[in-house]
Amino acid sequence: MKKEKIKVYRTTEGTIFEIIFLVVLITVWTLLITYWHQAPDIIPTHFGIDGQPNDWGSKSGILIPCGITSLTGLVLMILAYFPHKVNIPVTVSSPRQWPLVVRMTRCMGLMMLVLTFTIGYTAYGTLKGGATPVLILSTVGALFAIIIVFCILIHRAR
Repeated sequence: MKKEKIKVYRTTEGTIFEIIFLVVLITVWTLLITYWHQAPDIIPTHFGIDGQPNDWGSKSGILIPCGITSLTGLVLMILAYFPHKVNIPVTVSSPRQWPLVVRMTRCMGLMMLVLTFTIGYTAYGTLKGGATPVLILSTVGALFAIIIVFCILIHRAR
């Protein structure tokens, strides 16, 4: 089923989301680069269920998933202007639902930056005993919670 094309105009809310996104993006990458410079050449890259590192790799290798999650966040922020292209598990049939789809997409974009930070902080921060893999699980859980809550709100807004 083809979705109706929706035109999203710039709003104060959208501008605030974009400014927050940009500030968080710059902050996260500044911190990651700082951590990267302080880290040894070999860092933990995977953790077992007990939270102990069980795989090690190059400190540069962790920048790849961080780059992917940051890029995903940027794509989601752009997709907020094209909500008809966002694939969600709820049928959108009312004009009242579209602003919720836009807001959900922007929230997911911001959460991808939080995920970027937690991936880097977990890999680099564990060396100083300051990070645990629970941070990543919590962030992913929060991302799923946002999706579930917004899908319920979208469904109820018919």
